[in-house]
Amino acid sequence: MNLLLESGIDSYIYHTVSHIIFHPKIYIFEGEKQGKIIVGSSNLTVQGLFQNMEASLVVDFEMNDKQGINLLHQIKNYYRFLLDKSATNVQPLTQDLIQQLIDADILPKEQKRRETSQSKNKSPQNQQLLSEVKKMFPAVSIPKAAPKSTKRKKPKTDKNREWQDQDPQAPNYRHPDIGSAQKDITTRLTDRLGNPVMVGDVVEWIASSGYYKGTKMQGVVTKLTHNWGGKTYKDGHPRYHVFANVILQGKDSLLKRQVKIEKVKKLDTTGNLAKQIYQSQKEYFATRKAMQKSTQISGKQILVWQKKNLPNSDAQQVSGKTNPTGVLRLAQARFKVNDTLINFKTYFRNEIFGQLNWTQRARAQNSPLEETHTDFQLEIDGTSKGVFNLRISHDPDRVAGQNNVPTTLHWGDAINAIREQNIKGKTLSLFQIEDETSLFLIKIE
Repeated sequence: MNLLLESGIDSYIYHTVSHIIFHPKIYIFEGEKQGKIIVGSSNLTVQGLFQNMEASLVVDFEMNDKQGINLLHQIKNYYRFLLDKSATNVQPLTQDLIQQLIDADILPKEQKRRETSQSKNKSPQNQQLLSEVKKMFPAVSIPKAAPKSTKRKKPKTDKNREWQDQDPQAPNYRHPDIGSAQKDITTRLTDRLGNPVMVGDVVEWIASSGYYKGTKMQGVVTKLTHNWGGKTYKDGHPRYHVFANVILQGKDSLLKRQVKIEKVKKLDTTGNLAKQIYQSQKEYFATRKAMQKSTQISGKQILVWQKKNLPNSDAQQVSGKTNPTGVLRLAQARFKVNDTLINFKTYFRNEIFGQLNWTQRARAQNSPLEETHTDFQLEIDGTSKGVFNLRISHDPDRVAGQNNVPTTLHWGDAINAIREQNIKGKTLSLFQIEDETSLFLIKIE
């Protein structure tokens, strides 16, 4: 206690003279970006921290991590009577208080403390001082445990819901123009101009976000379905989406894209445009399939990055109901160029993929996310899995973080090839191809 006073730390003491002992050891560290919580048996002594055999649980977390912050709030809430100094038994630590506790035999020396613990009937030396200490630190009752968090209830599905069209505020309300059967959905949805949209119709819209933001897109409606989740418009009308196979004007690629029906415009067509899109779709996937079967790389292969002993997260191997991340974080992985560790914050964005065409996607609370696409030939244990056009994203906000990885490779269509052959523990190598600007090689073995 004298050391705490000498250090100038704002310290308080909690004590009760009853048989109840205040015994928890909880250490909380809060920084601007990181936090640490230690709960265990270690006293704040040399023996407790460095010599004795103790057991403690250490929780490290970022200050924007919801689970970490939730744990911190639970601990603070449970011990709020200590932290807000509202409890009578909490007193500021002073030299006078230390001396008063020593005189009352509350803080005896170690040898004397052991002798006292062995004699149950031994009385303190100074009953008058002990009486004063009791007034300062009265007996307390033990508070109940913190309440358990309630489990989230799963929303009901359409099959369990009986729809009605009388009360718009009720959760089972469905607009009378929509109907309650799946077949009604395919006949009563309209575009932004009020024209009915059905399977087989051609629609167009302007992409509002993502890699193709601002691009005019056209597609054939292949399926109409509603977006379950209880989302409604202001008038209570349920939100519905239209699914379309999309061909982009002026592009050679074809995407399957989900678009909101109120944003599309139905095109006047006799069916020729629909046939053209379906034909383009057929040719596109045939071309991609041929590329994935066999692609011979003739240029020199230059190793630009390597990651050994791939963990489960990178190998996309998960258990239970956990979903795979679908990404490969392009971290440092102790990779060196010219005997110097790479600066992974800028190495991939500026040097390896810097020549690609990067675009920006706006975000509400953060800086724009940078994205690009390029081709990767994938080989696993010497077998080619084909060529995949994969997305690469770069988050400028993560560059300033201490150990945050800003650049990420998204596996996309290649994830099935990654997951079907367990690559956990293997080594992933990334190669640039000489005289190639948009083709890279990934070897996993």
